[in-house]
Amino acid sequence: MFESESLPQAQEVLWSRLEPGMIFIDGLQINGTIPEEFRDYPVLNSSMISNLRQKYRLRKDRHVRVLTPDSNMLSPNECVDAINRTDRKLKVLNGFRQTVRGQYNDFAIPAHTALKSFLVQNDSLIFPFGHAPRQPSLLNRLDHAVGIADVLTKTVAAEYNFPAEKPIRIHLVADYSYSMKITGRDVYVQSALNLFYTYLKKLLPLAEFRLYGFSDECREIQYPVTGVEIPRKETHYESFIRKVLHHADRGIPDVVLLLTDGLPTDFNAAMKRLKVFPGLKIDYIQCIFNIEGDKREIGEGSDLETLDGYITDENPDTRCLSDAEYTKLMKDIKRDHSELAETAKGCQVILHVDKALSLVSVECFDRWLGSLE
Repeated sequence: MFESESLPQAQEVLWSRLEPGMIFIDGLQINGTIPEEFRDYPVLNSSMISNLRQKYRLRKDRHVRVLTPDSNMLSPNECVDAINRTDRKLKVLNGFRQTVRGQYNDFAIPAHTALKSFLVQNDSLIFPFGHAPRQPSLLNRLDHAVGIADVLTKTVAAEYNFPAEKPIRIHLVADYSYSMKITGRDVYVQSALNLFYTYLKKLLPLAEFRLYGFSDECREIQYPVTGVEIPRKETHYESFIRKVLHHADRGIPDVVLLLTDGLPTDFNAAMKRLKVFPGLKIDYIQCIFNIEGDKREIGEGSDLETLDGYITDENPDTRCLSDAEYTKLMKDIKRDHSELAETAKGCQVILHVDKALSLVSVECFDRWLGSLE
């Protein structure tokens, strides 16, 4: 992730051995704060070194970390620019890791375990992008903040094993159907999108992020979302699949991350479109909220209508399903969901805790990203 900068390796030197041309990295704090003179990684000159030694009376055996520019690589000013770019990227990375760690702590579970903790295991398909030992991950050593010294001493790869930066395309697909609105699950989708757009989009500059909202139709929408971009009606998967196929490119890896709560209204059309995903090497992940449905049904001869599987009004023509009927309905829905994922040769995760969507979706994406190595 930080391999792109052609910087020489930082080294420790004695405070008494500072030389002009060195770039100060770290090793000196006063009351826990970096002195102003050392912010933004200054290139030292003779006058500055003399003034610093007079101002800061340090022991002669005190070590500090510096970087000495290589004349065959980057100039001192180019080195400073590269270091500052890396520092800005680290702030985003650490902000992301701190936010995710806070969510793990809120649920009182270890890192990397959302997919174990919050899924309906018997109905979630085996994840094709498994988390192998030492697989690259943005979540490795989550309790540690990554410092500029970790990058400039070239230890970041061994210590954290982050994924390499490369061109990818991620299609984030948000379900705007009627059922998502009446169940209040939109708030969890927005929380998940916040993680992707506040941090991951900035952290992965070579990645192309596309965001779709769909119901009867699909539109490419912009973050932050308002929740009113698309009229809320049925759940037409084909509408977003067409968009994905239009933007997909065999030249770079594509992944679809669908955040939904229900089966497609256009099941057969969706199946037909998903069949082409494996041949186009489009990876498919469907994150599904805990599967549930309306326990009522419309009696014969009624003029009532349903919207996205829900009866929108009470009427004497409606009746409640028996427990056995409802159980069979849920079993059929889960079977059909699995068939969609299997057709795309993708994966399916079904949550039993709605508010865990952010963590689950991030773990899904992180595993996919790490599997590209």
